[in-house]
Amino acid sequence: MIETPQTLANLYAALREQNKNDPQALKRLDELATNFFAKIPDLTRVVSDYSKVLETYLDYKISKRQEDATNGLLTQNETLVKHNKTLSRGTVLLAASNVVLVAVTVVLHYFP
Repeated sequence: MIETPQTLANLYAALREQNKNDPQALKRLDELATNFFAKIPDLTRVVSDYSKVLETYLDYKISKRQEDATNGLLTQNETLVKHNKTLSRGTVLLAASNVVLVAVTVVLHYFP
């Protein structure tokens, strides 16, 4: 993109050199160059608008992926919470069973 103006200038100079003996061709070439360079701000605006649209689209896609990833993590967290509740209940049941087992052992050992 940076080299384009220099390339166009070189092309313009080469065309002027080739048509130096034809004043009508030089006039048309100058008009073409003038019209082209007059359109450069419009072309720049179009490219700028296009890049902004692409940037907005990419921001949307990134946000959508992040939202999907967050929703996936929330679902995984809900599943983990359910499993942890089940494990907690099992642990409480196991602790209660141990207390009962100790009580039964103490009663049978000391009160035969």
